[in-house]
This record gives sequence, C-alpha cells and structure tokens, in this order.
Amino acid sequence: MASKAAYKRLMKEYLTLQRNPVEYIDARPAPENILEWHYIVTGPPDTPYEGGQYHGTLIFPSEYPFKPPAIRMITPSGRFQTNTRLCLSFSDFHPKSWNPAWMVSTILVGLVSFMTSDEITTGGIVTPESTRRAYAKDTKRFNLMDNPKFVAVFPELLEQNRRDIMEQAAAKAKVNAESATQNKNPSASEADSNASRSQERKWFKSRWGIAVVVFLALALARFLGTDA
Repeated sequence: MASKAAYKRLMKEYLTLQRNPVEYIDARPAPENILEWHYIVTGPPDTPYEGGQYHGTLIFPSEYPFKPPAIRMITPSGRFQTNTRLCLSFSDFHPKSWNPAWMVSTILVGLVSFMTSDEITTGGIVTPESTRRAYAKDTKRFNLMDNPKFVAVFPELLEQNRRDIMEQAAAKAKVNAESATQNKNPSASEADSNASRSQERKWFKSRWGIAVVVFLALALARFLGTDA
C-alpha cells in the first residue's frame, strides 16, 4: 500500500506527464494500484529499436520517492531479458545512488538512453543488430496477442496496433510476390544475355558444321587424288 507521500508524489508525476509528454515515452499507473506503473518506450529512429513498442513496468516501494523502483521490460527487445529486474543506477539494485528528486520521466529517459547504448548489466542481453530489428518489427503483434497486461492498461492503442500489423503483413506479402515474379520472369537484361548466349551457341554450331564439311571434302579429294 502506498504511503501518503508516495501517493501524492506519483499522482503529481502522472498529471505532469499528461500535461508535458516526454518524447518516445508513455507511462501511467495501473488503475488498481498506484505503485504499479506501466510504460511504453517507442524505439527511437536510427537505432535497432526504431518503431518498436516496448512495454514494461515500474514497481515503486511504499517509501517512494526516498527509494527507487524495480524496473522490468515485458516486450522482447533483444536488449533486456523479459520480466526480469534490471540493474540500473536508478533502479532498486542501487538504492544508495538513488536521488529522491528523480521522477518517472527521469527514470524512463535513463532507460531509453541505456537501452540504445552497448553497456552490459544484470538483466541485459547481447544479440546481433538484425535480431533486435526483427524484435522491433514484432513488438506490436506481441503486445496485442501475447501481452494481456498491455491490452488491459493501454486499450486505446489496440486498434492502431491491429492496423499496423495488417499493413506490415500486406507489405511483406507484396515483397514476397514481387520476388517470386522476378524469379519466374528474368529481367530484360537477363533475357538479352540469355538470347546472346543462345545466338553464340548457334553461330558456333553452324561454323563447326561448315568446318566439318570442308574437312571431309578435302579428305575425300586427297583420297581420290592418291588413287589416281
């Protein structure tokens, strides 16, 4: 149960976030528990997480703001283990380094900064960039289909997620169809190249045939000359 100070502080922070949204971040308390916050980090451009939708939780102690929250990420990212407490300087792993002046926005900005870095920590994982990009493309499908907490806390995002998933599937199908068509129907340059090679083979065969006829004629003439 939240202390009076924690409740007052967290409500103030929520209202501040509503009035002054932070880029790439959305956060709100669970309807039934103000100490349980849910956040969404939108993957920043020019990173392996670009366009991704990363859902996670901040679990605050009743002593907040004098003690830091536990931080977890639920959506697979290729950067953090899912549903695992993250060891960050502003998480409950490091209560001594915690500053009571830090807020939800401070925590999540720090999380985005750490996420896009190459630093290693408890709860972090190392994967190839291609893997992280693949996870980013799958985040909305995961949140919609495999993440009931996301569905419950962010209902206003569900329809947009559905549309984005359908558009992504249509774009992928189009690329696959174009690739299949190209494989079946070679390009004009390939067709020209094939035709050229075919003509070369025909020319070679015709010249070879003429050479054989000439050779046989000469051989026959020599044979007849010898008999004479």
